[in-house]
Amino acid sequence: MREILRTTDFTGLSDRDIPLMFREVVERRWSLTAAGGRVLTDLRPEVPTTYVDRLAEETTINGRGMTDYDPSPP
Repeated sequence: MREILRTTDFTGLSDRDIPLMFREVVERRWSLTAAGGRVLTDLRPEVPTTYVDRLAEETTINGRGMTDYDPSPP
């Protein structure tokens, strides 16, 4: 990730380059879980789940909002 960020030119990008549905999720703010994880409020599961650690919880919940734009393997 560091390499991608280091070599990517972000000049000219703004919030308008983020799809509206993602901006709306972020606008609804962050929540703190019982385990202390910081997650996007709209992505919290309805049924609480146990995770290995706080990082696993955050990446699992917040990752639900990520779209995979990579091409599917053949």
